[in-house]
Amino acid sequence: MDRRITKVHMVEGHNSHEHISAVMIDGQSFPRQAVINDIDAKLYDFYVYDIAKGLRAYVYVRRPAGRDAYIQTYADGDWGDNLLSLPRY
Repeated sequence: MDRRITKVHMVEGHNSHEHISAVMIDGQSFPRQAVINDIDAKLYDFYVYDIAKGLRAYVYVRRPAGRDAYIQTYADGDWGDNLLSLPRY
């Protein structure tokens, strides 16, 4: 089942993917770790709708060495900023 992310909550004072602390889906807030867990368990596919391209950009988990896992979109062979372009809450 696909779930559309419509807003992001950032750690105050930061503006990078590593600092997304929660996301909004259907008016409900979900912590980043819950999204990571659902992706890892293959329970849901999360996406952001890219209005400019009229396409979905799917969300994946990134795991850089020595740092916490975070979420980011991947589309057309590139890691994108679709999540960072969403409204904040």
